[in-house]
Amino acid sequence: EPVEDQRLIFDLPADVPLYADARGYTALPPVSENGRTRYEFRYQHGPYARLEAGAVGYANWGDRLMVSTVPDFASFAARYRGPATDPTFDDPAIVRLAQSLTARAAHPREKARILYDWVRMNIRYVALFLGETAAIPHKAADILRNRYGDCKDHVALYSALLAAVGIRSEAVLLNLGPYYSLPDVPGYGASAINHAIIWIPELSLYADTTAGGVGFGYLPAAVMDRPVLLVGEGTLSRTPATQTRERSARVQIDVDENGTANYAYRVEDAGFTAEIERNIFRRASRQRTQQIAGNRLLQTGLHGSAQLRTGDVAATDGPFATSIEGKLEHFIWSDGTTAVPSLTSFSGGMGSQVQAWLAEPARTQPWTCIGGAFDETLEITLPRFAKITDMPVDTDVHDKFVAFSSRYVFDPAARVLQIRRQLRAAFGHQMCSAEEFAAMKDDLVRIERDLDAQIVVKAARPALNR
Repeated sequence: EPVEDQRLIFDLPADVPLYADARGYTALPPVSENGRTRYEFRYQHGPYARLEAGAVGYANWGDRLMVSTVPDFASFAARYRGPATDPTFDDPAIVRLAQSLTARAAHPREKARILYDWVRMNIRYVALFLGETAAIPHKAADILRNRYGDCKDHVALYSALLAAVGIRSEAVLLNLGPYYSLPDVPGYGASAINHAIIWIPELSLYADTTAGGVGFGYLPAAVMDRPVLLVGEGTLSRTPATQTRERSARVQIDVDENGTANYAYRVEDAGFTAEIERNIFRRASRQRTQQIAGNRLLQTGLHGSAQLRTGDVAATDGPFATSIEGKLEHFIWSDGTTAVPSLTSFSGGMGSQVQAWLAEPARTQPWTCIGGAFDETLEITLPRFAKITDMPVDTDVHDKFVAFSSRYVFDPAARVLQIRRQLRAAFGHQMCSAEEFAAMKDDLVRIERDLDAQIVVKAARPALNR
């Protein structure tokens, strides 16, 4: 709502200075008397613009006020580090567990992966964000015994398990949310520090065991490209800006002489999305798995039956594939004209991705842009009665951020139409500017136009003798 006039007054002992990061707020000169100092901030604002679809958090670019009695991030790290000292760090139960789990692993990375998977699969995450409760983790031995904990508890136990096999790590404080910057002064809050993960210097990687559906070596998108405070060193760093994301899909549709289609769809994810997808089905019942299949078919705009099969859900890394098979009634009408969608993927493919990027016709706010590599193919076998009267032309789009190509090939002898599309999107960061959107928008629209294209098919049955 509009703010007509806001006054914020902080009244502190004179020997406790206040540090502030004020954007859009007016700081009045501090007033000291009787051994105390008053700090006052004034704020006025008219109606706020709506937050655009896909935009990052308001505090990245809008008004904000952060105040703290802690002078710098090094001091803030020390305040967390001291109380986090754990006398149960080398508890015998922790050491036995870590060494038994990693007994057959030789390389530190493999040991760290095994322990990471054990923690994320066996320690339930309770989402108590930093700043909501005391910023002191529970004892690692208690966390192991209770089998649950919040983010700082996950850090405490995973660190202890790593230490038991000779791998050093340290806690990392950051923001879990759509915020790609921290205020200039340290503190807890929804748009400041509210989460803890781990940094493993020996392996040069971050790990977040609270993200149960993210494989080792990757991070959830919500902590990528974020400034972080290394608690052990008391210095600021940053999580990786990008990570591998690949998706290949193939749709095969065979249309019979009644216009009914049998279809087979296979999609394989690699990179950070693979374990996310695998974890969905790892936790799903058989009934829920088939509901997911039906929903994905429906979200694609198709109506029919759907039976889904998955790859090995017991694995915890590597690519993951799913396949859906079923029947589509009246996919091509045996009389008249049919507009057949040129879909090379069900929902979740490059079509969904481009649609999300183009959720706004114009942008004035920074927005989240996550790239990836997509490779999709559609192969349709047409019935004898069907004649293609219109087909899209090949398309090529190349700019600083995206590269896209589509190819349409029809074999009249085999009556097979094949469409191949490839999309590579590389932004180099996860927060794109409004100017970057403007620079790529026309190209994204061209890509969307191709993805939404249709093949026009006309029934060409012989005329009846009269």
